[in-house]
Amino acid sequence: MHTLLLTVIVGCFSVSANRQVEFSPGNLQYQPATGTFRFAAHQQDVVGYKNEKVSPTYRGWIDLFGWATSGYDNRANDPDVIYVHPWDWMCRLEHSGNPRNPFGYGPSTTQAEWSLIGTSRQYDWGVYNAIKNGGNQPNQWRTLTHEEWQYLLTQRKNACRLRMPYRVGKITGLLLLPDDFEGDARQIKFSKLQKMGAVFLPAAGTRYHLAVTEVGTQGTYWSATAAGSDAAYFLGIYPDYVSMSSELYGRNAGRSVRLVRDVK
Repeated sequence: MHTLLLTVIVGCFSVSANRQVEFSPGNLQYQPATGTFRFAAHQQDVVGYKNEKVSPTYRGWIDLFGWATSGYDNRANDPDVIYVHPWDWMCRLEHSGNPRNPFGYGPSTTQAEWSLIGTSRQYDWGVYNAIKNGGNQPNQWRTLTHEEWQYLLTQRKNACRLRMPYRVGKITGLLLLPDDFEGDARQIKFSKLQKMGAVFLPAAGTRYHLAVTEVGTQGTYWSATAAGSDAAYFLGIYPDYVSMSSELYGRNAGRSVRLVRDVK
């Protein structure tokens, strides 16, 4: 059996009128010292405030990333790009001084695609990297676009019934139920919901420079969609609501990444 088959949530989720995806079994994690990517062992797992210890030699794991920090080095083809490691946290404005790529994170405005799609898809963590417990080869996963997040949350059939605030242990977050789910999720234990294909997006907090906030109570998840030369859309999970927003202070904010793969 192919290893990859063991590393997805069994449920199928519509992200457009003619496309469904399967989710990875947990949020993306990275170990700077070894350059290793993996998925969290459990859906509710978060690194939390240990993300503040990030450095190029850190042997722990991080799970809050600047936007488009796959590690892809495109400087030879686009000199406006500044090479950014997955562990990088600094705002590069003072280093680049380049209006076509003011924050140095991800594609510049000289590229055909500003978002992590098409010619710029290598900036997507799941496309560029081999993920240790996700098939261990590149080009197996991807990040949802802004439009796909929106469709999943508000436009698929029974969308409002198939998402809800949820808590697993001490971690709050957002529960997403697969397209074919029937029943009342509030009356079913999480262990059984997982077997039925449910996805839990934990509120893992957000990192601004080296300060992590709101772990366990709020969370933000990147999309693959740029929002101008220095911003990108993200999903915000808050105690009373969810929303799609764009980062107005640069792509260097550390946010969670939950990858998907298309249902064939």
